[in-house]
Amino acid sequence: MHTKNKDWFFFFVASLVGLIFLRSSYGKFMGGKFVSGLGGTLKHFASENPHIWVKTMLTDVMIPHSVVLGYMTMWGEFISSICILVPVGYYLAKRKLTKIMSLVLGVGLLGGAFLNWTFWFASGWTSASTDSLNLLMALIQTVGLVFVIKQYRSAK
Repeated sequence: MHTKNKDWFFFFVASLVGLIFLRSSYGKFMGGKFVSGLGGTLKHFASENPHIWVKTMLTDVMIPHSVVLGYMTMWGEFISSICILVPVGYYLAKRKLTKIMSLVLGVGLLGGAFLNWTFWFASGWTSASTDSLNLLMALIQTVGLVFVIKQYRSAK
């Protein structure tokens, strides 16, 4: 699947998103306190969350299962970063994407978008920086997913 010369910007932005996720997951793995502290963080997110359906999901599902959710989040960030960075590296080396690399990139962007949208709904109300950063990353990943789907569908 040959990409256009102007697509370098997408791959540059995708690499930044992948690196952000890799850094974030590394911090969670090495810090050692993310999983054990997630329950308290989720209680704070639920305390004044303006979205009643999110507050209900946090209190009824996420907080009781915060340990499992913590591991899923760490691994989800790590796997998403790898699924973004490997196809971007392949593109930089070959100046094209195969269908399988497009599929891997799509999985990474979908996973990352899911994580960012979830975090935005849960904690976007807590500060302007949390609101804007997670919303920006979620939108970038969602638009990137549309880009990858179009590339995948147009490939022969």
